[in-house]
Amino acid sequence: MLALSVGLGLLAELIRGRTLPWTLLPATGIAALIAVGGLITCFPSLAELTTGAVTGLSIAGYAALLTGGPRGPVRSFAYLKPSSQVTWPILAAVGVFFVLGAPVILSGSATFAGYVKLDDTSTWLA
Repeated sequence: MLALSVGLGLLAELIRGRTLPWTLLPATGIAALIAVGGLITCFPSLAELTTGAVTGLSIAGYAALLTGGPRGPVRSFAYLKPSSQVTWPILAAVGVFFVLGAPVILSGSATFAGYVKLDDTSTWLA
């Protein structure tokens, strides 16, 4: 999902004509994925092509990164070395993931984590 969303973010960046911060590429890509996927699935005869279309557009985004585009052609991935501007948001996201996933991770079994169980599937399974 991350690879698809970053590729679509790169393609959106190419269409926009200006670079986006690396931290916004996945969010922009997921928005593009929702928009493109929603548009294609509006037509029942095209719905089965959604996965291929989204994957192809993501690959086109990576091709734009390698061949040119707003970031210029990539000759070296040395500029992708994490800086402090990128490191702290990534560490915060990983920390939140593990804090919210602690009940499932520490118990060793899949469960409905949380303090409130609404009247939904978790209630019926309990």
